[in-house]
This record gives sequence, C-alpha cells and structure tokens, in this order.
Amino acid sequence: MDFSGKYRRIIILLFIFTLGKTYAQDTLNTAFVEKKSYQLYIDKNWNELITFSNKAIKKDFDYYYLRLRLGIAYYEKKKYLFATKQFQKALTFYSGDNLSKEYLYYCYIYSGRYVDARVLSKSFDTELIAKTGIDKISSLALIQMSGGVKQPSSSYLENPHPEQLNNIRNNDSITVNKTDSIHYSTAKYFQVALGHYVKNRIYLFHAFTYFNQESSHYNHGFKTFDLHDPPPFPVNSTNHFSAPIINNNDDITNQYQYYLGANIPLKKNWSISPAVHYISSNILHKTENTVFGTIIGHPPMGPPTVVEVPFNPKLLSSQSTSHSSYFVEAFTVSKYISNLSLALGNTFSNINNTKRVQSTLSISYAPFGNNRLVIGCDAHYVYTIDSAEGRAAISPYITFMPTSKISFTLNYLVDFNDKQKDDTNNNIIEGNGLFINNSSDKTLSRLSIIGNIPAGKHLDFFAIYTYENNLTTLPVPADKRTNLPVTLNYYYNSFFIGIRIKNFNKFTNK
Repeated sequence: MDFSGKYRRIIILLFIFTLGKTYAQDTLNTAFVEKKSYQLYIDKNWNELITFSNKAIKKDFDYYYLRLRLGIAYYEKKKYLFATKQFQKALTFYSGDNLSKEYLYYCYIYSGRYVDARVLSKSFDTELIAKTGIDKISSLALIQMSGGVKQPSSSYLENPHPEQLNNIRNNDSITVNKTDSIHYSTAKYFQVALGHYVKNRIYLFHAFTYFNQESSHYNHGFKTFDLHDPPPFPVNSTNHFSAPIINNNDDITNQYQYYLGANIPLKKNWSISPAVHYISSNILHKTENTVFGTIIGHPPMGPPTVVEVPFNPKLLSSQSTSHSSYFVEAFTVSKYISNLSLALGNTFSNINNTKRVQSTLSISYAPFGNNRLVIGCDAHYVYTIDSAEGRAAISPYITFMPTSKISFTLNYLVDFNDKQKDDTNNNIIEGNGLFINNSSDKTLSRLSIIGNIPAGKHLDFFAIYTYENNLTTLPVPADKRTNLPVTLNYYYNSFFIGIRIKNFNKFTNK
C-alpha cells in the first residue's frame, strides 16, 4: 500500500491544528494581559501591575493602555523617571491623548525637567491648558540672589623653604628678594541671577557676579646702591651702600562677570546647552619698598661700616592698575535614558591669555527612579594649547532628599594638576561654563555641601559650604626659575547663602 499520501494529509492536519492553537493562544494571552492589567489598575495594586506589565512588554505585548497603566503605576509610586518613559511610549500609540500628556507634564516637573514640561505644554488643547494652569504661569522662571565669603585657613602663609630663594645682587641696583610670607584677605562674592523662557521652547539663564579679594606678598632682602642713587650722602664718604629692605606687593582684585546659558530640549530626550561667560578683571597693584635708616657702607679701601643716615624710610612706592577681559565658551549635549542621564560638554577658555580646551563627561543615576537619591560623577580633561599639556580631574557627587522638598548635595573634586608646568589660572571650569575659579593658585581638591530648603511655593533658601585645598607657587627670581618651584598648601572655608524666588504667575486683573 502507498502510505505517502495518507501521511502527507496527517502532517498537514497537524500543522493546521498547531497553527490554530498558537493563534488561539496568542489571542488568549492578549486578552489575558488586557484583563489582568486592567484589574490590577482598578485594584490600585501598583507593585504587581508594574511587575506584570514589564513581563508582558518583554514578551512583545505592547499597546497604549498597557503603557498608560504602567506609567500611572510608576507615577503613584513616585518613580517619575520610570513613569516618564511609559507615558512617552503611550503617546507614540495615541499622540492626542490628554491623560498621557498631563501625567507626562507632571513627571517632567517632579523630575526637574522644567524646560521639557514647557515644551510639552505647547501641544496642550484648551481644556488641558486650563486644567494644568499653564496659561497662568509667567515666562519668568526665577530670580536668585546669593552672596558669601571665602576665608583662608591662615592670614599669613609663611614660606617653609626660604633658603630656596636667594638674594641676588646685581649691577643695576635692582632689589630681588626672597618671599617670606603671603597674605590673603577674606574674599567677597555676590551674584544675582535670572531665569526665563522664550516662547516655552528655550530656557535662558543670566548670572551677574562680583568678586573682590586682596592679596599681599612680603619680601625681605637687601638693596644695593651707589652715590648716584637717592638719598644723597656726604661726598667722598663711601661709594657703595647696602641696606636691609622690606618689599610689599599688594594686589586688590575687583572682578565682574556675566554668564548667559541656554537649555534647548530636542526630540527623543536629547537636549543642547550652549553658554558664554564674560569675565572683566581689574587689579590695583601697590608696591612699597621700605629701607631702614641704618645702612652698611662699603668704602673702597676699608672694611664695611655701619652708617646712620636720616632719610625717609619709604624709598620707593608705586601704584598701577591692570585690566583684563576673558571669555569662556561652553556647549553640552545631554541625553535622558530612563533613570540614567548622560552629558558630554566642551569648554574653551582664554583666561590669563592662556588657551585651554576642556572636555567633560557627566553621568548621573537615580536608582529609585526619582530625585530622592541621585549618584553621579563628572570627569574632566583639560588640554592647555600653549604648553601642550593635558590633565584630568573627577568630581563625584550624591544628592539625597530626606523629604519631598528638602535636598542636600555632597560633592568632592580631585584635580590631578600638581605636576603640571602650567601653574597659572588652570583650574577646572564647571557647570557648563558657569563656575569659574580663575585664581592663580591651584585647587587640588574641594568638598562641597549644598542644602536647599523651601519656605513656601514661591521661595527657596539655599546654603553652600566648601572646604578647598589650594597650592600656591611663590615668586622665583628670574635667574632661579630653573630650580624647583617653591610651593605651599593652604585652605579655604567658604560660606554662601541665597534665596530663590520662583513659580511666577502672570499678572492678571483677577
């Protein structure tokens, strides 16, 4: 008998049966996913709804209502960063859904993505505009004022290695001294900032800053002079003198700054942030050389003798002012990936007429899907064009919110620049060009604590404390610059306080 035709029919029947069973199973699973997710939503069983919906999505069951319910579950659990992704996905299935837009709008607000919330509101209809009250919100976002002081660890920093800087006696009677101490006064800082929106699409931030500090270098040495030098001496008494001298170089810095930064959201959770920072520095230089009345005469044919000469001890005093203008240009590209945020920035600066390019990679991670705990790190690489040198720095940080409104941030900066030849104004630029430390002294490390406490719907108080470890390089005579630099460490304790007025409403007749 020929069984081939019979077996062929059996195989076809089995294939049709299996295909029909699979199709029925898919239909059953789809119905089951919809039924169970809906019931969990009605029961407000948010934990199980999150677990079940994520498993269903992994098995390619993906549609509008499932994403909407999953987003609401995350939202109710205050996991706004996770919820954001679900509402964005729901809108790809149904772009005109007001419910998803409303939830997404508040997810942006509670995640600190205020500019994204403004951009989203451009798609609201009249009903949703009235419900969220976006039409009553002013384009003015905030006004911020802050001020504080930077207190050095010691008013006078003594040179620990005075033997490394020797007195030099030359034929031109120019005094070159060793540096015995440096004095830094308490620095003063004040800033006024303003943030506003342009057509609910672009956020602009303006900051005006004033900085003031006085520093003095005290030197001890000897000045040499001949008869033609003042003051006049009796004729034929001697032809060469040397006198102990104290030299004081006093610099008073008044610095004015203006910063303009923008935040422009793009599609698919991308954004760009261009910025420019202008620094105008005015330094008043004062120099005083004090020569003691008792000097030592060096007769041509005799031993040195002490000569009492009555003259004004202020042998030389001068004053001058220098003005410098610098620019910092910055550009950052950012991307949100659920509870992970990535940013890559590039900064160009010409501070102290030295060209530098800085690249910064920033990563932040919110393990709980909200801003209650954020762990991040900024990695910097600075390349000095003039000296062809590069170096790195890292700045890890952690932000935590003990309550829904109070937040604290701990930040630690480590700058690996202690061996770099370029030792002038080479500190890290932070905050997309906003925070500039253009001190001639290097900042090796810094610990910062930032606290923000709201005092109502429209007012916040904030405070910042920093502990900064700096390294200064003492001046070296011109013919001694091949030697190792004379450096010493000192510290700053800085305190800043401020207020922030926010959430402005439009002025109406109501």
